[in-house]
Amino acid sequence: MTERDTKKLEEFSEKCNAAFMQLFELAKHKEEVQYAMALSPEMRGSQDTGWNTAHEASRTLEDYLKLLEIAQADTSIRVRVGLSLYCHLSEASGFYEVPKNMMRIASGEVYNLWPFRGLSEHHKTTGELIAPNATKIMKDLLGHATELQLNEFCDVIMDVFDFDLRNGYAHADYVIWDDGIRLPSPRFSP
Repeated sequence: MTERDTKKLEEFSEKCNAAFMQLFELAKHKEEVQYAMALSPEMRGSQDTGWNTAHEASRTLEDYLKLLEIAQADTSIRVRVGLSLYCHLSEASGFYEVPKNMMRIASGEVYNLWPFRGLSEHHKTTGELIAPNATKIMKDLLGHATELQLNEFCDVIMDVFDFDLRNGYAHADYVIWDDGIRLPSPRFSP
């Protein structure tokens, strides 16, 4: 990583920290007990010993970063490992429950065990509940942050989350080329 890249990464890290601190302070100021509850993602009991997908997302990040360290620079496997990490973190909805609950609290609502449940849908044939995907969750976070005038938070999400990249990788609809990652052209509906 070049010195310029390191500086950009540090600046972005500061921007993220400031955006999250603003959100957390807003919620804490509104209702401290609800704020404290919201600090623990998936605080709805364990499905089994050690069950917490938000914690698992943190462990996954550490594992992928180790893989990226040992992968040779400028190789397709390094890009694929990076894309896999990106997609995994994009889909880690348990992790996003914390900022969503902070927004709920800042809006005068209370902590919710399942803050994205309203985004779920029922399968037309089986009736099974289908959890929302990353796109729905990110759009929900952006909409709520906009209502709260958390513009810096919106900027961070927009800087980090690329709907097309996540979708392309998740559906194996991309290629790695000499000039970068190529995604399909926008599709037209009939």
